[in-house]
Amino acid sequence: FTAYQADKLGNYFITQKIFTRSGNKIKFAHSCFYHFFLAKRMIDDNDFKGYILSEDRFYKYHRAIDYYTGLKRNDSNILQCIYSRFVDFFRPAEPIYEEIDIDKCFTNIVANKSPYIPRAESVNVDQIRSSKPTEEKIEQRLNNYCDDRLSQISDDISKFKNISPDQLIIMMCNILRNSEGVEDITLKQCVYNSIVKNALIWTLIVKNSLAQYANANNGSLPMYYRDVKNVEAFFRFMPFILQYSINLELGTHKLNSIFKKKIEMDKTSIVSDVEKYFSVAMYWDNNGNEYAKDIKSLVKSVKR
Repeated sequence: FTAYQADKLGNYFITQKIFTRSGNKIKFAHSCFYHFFLAKRMIDDNDFKGYILSEDRFYKYHRAIDYYTGLKRNDSNILQCIYSRFVDFFRPAEPIYEEIDIDKCFTNIVANKSPYIPRAESVNVDQIRSSKPTEEKIEQRLNNYCDDRLSQISDDISKFKNISPDQLIIMMCNILRNSEGVEDITLKQCVYNSIVKNALIWTLIVKNSLAQYANANNGSLPMYYRDVKNVEAFFRFMPFILQYSINLELGTHKLNSIFKKKIEMDKTSIVSDVEKYFSVAMYWDNNGNEYAKDIKSLVKSVKR
């Protein structure tokens, strides 16, 4: 503004619909312009980039970081930086992935019992059986253990008051989607694997909270979910809803090699059917080569 008359420059941007005037105030006509110019300055000013990415404020600039990684697709440092924070954020939830049978938590419906109760029949069974209680008490203890562990983890994650888990998952997805210029394939694979695991964990925690609410409210859900007519079906289809939502933020054929690698890894690893489905569906949605073979292989391998 030192080389140009501010009023003429401002009027030019107003005429071009980049700025808009409201009384004595001038602002961006659309928020996308604001985030775009932040991203452009991040490219040209390393100090400003450091300010945006600082740990106490990066979550405020999700869209600017998305734009930046879209403009500069080979910045492996920012991918590593946000990934490290992503892992640290979800670290309190890591134990639950090994302790709870995710397939049963989403699909196990028992006759004559409430379909809303989260079940965890495989958690610490040996420890519980050592006291030789009745089968009914074993089941009750297991369900209580599941609820307590999930509630504790939810509380631990809630300590991060400045950013929500779903916001961080979306941010991580967007940055990975824009990372086609990053040559560190191992890093990108680790980021994707972590997104799958932690997104499933967070969905499990949400499902558990909704189940507890439904049990206490005659099978109804909070107002935010008022359009849900069949609660049992909604719980069963949550993994499908999650995968669809993740694909909107992460899906691109440029990551098909990452999705395919995870599919192959899952074939030789002990993982849930839900987790296996996740990458097969991502590969399918993004038109991976011969994706039909992976779908058939998944169907044959499903354990139920």
